[in-house]
Amino acid sequence: MDEESEDANMWTSTFSMKYQCEEGECSVQSCLNQFTTWELLNGYNKVACDLCTKRHGGPEKKTQYNNATKQLLIYNPPAVLILHLKRFQVYRYRSAKVSKYVKFPTLLDIAPFCSKRSKNLPTFEEGQTKILYSLYGVVEHSGSIHGGHYVSYVKVRPQLDKNNYRWNFLPRNQAIKKDNTALKKEPSIPTGKWYYISDSYVSEVTEAKVLEAQAYLLFYERIL
Repeated sequence: MDEESEDANMWTSTFSMKYQCEEGECSVQSCLNQFTTWELLNGYNKVACDLCTKRHGGPEKKTQYNNATKQLLIYNPPAVLILHLKRFQVYRYRSAKVSKYVKFPTLLDIAPFCSKRSKNLPTFEEGQTKILYSLYGVVEHSGSIHGGHYVSYVKVRPQLDKNNYRWNFLPRNQAIKKDNTALKKEPSIPTGKWYYISDSYVSEVTEAKVLEAQAYLLFYERIL
């Protein structure tokens, strides 16, 4: 194991500065902030330590439990990112739908939620500070938990050229680190038209209408 992989800072630091939420903010970014925040494991959640048990477990080798911290970070950002927002919850003995509006962007930077170790992956360039995703699909649930309907919004974009650098984001194309000059500048959001789809009914809608949706599933494609 090399020195860099043993550096604890590489495991606990994020790719870029932590996202700063505004007071009362309810957005995809604030949700990801909460998902990737540090958690203290104590009480019944203490971690069993084999080394401590060996040292202090006594003749009976009684398992030793210690307080610990846990953090979830993204390591290898996928070519397609699907975010599932929790819309159904159990309150004591009854279930209910969570109807709160969650703001979501058309251009999402997930660098604040990725591990610093990601910088060594073949899909990153030297000095890169952002990991950008473009929104192309939204699934929305209308109705209550006892009955409802799913609809979707889909952005139709031009087909990617076979030489486009974004093909390198697919796992099968990541064996060799490539010098992609396109990654050294921030790309623009892919152009296209948004469509509302409900069973067999399809109609064109504005992007503003899409951003008003009470999102249940969000589909993003990586562009940087």
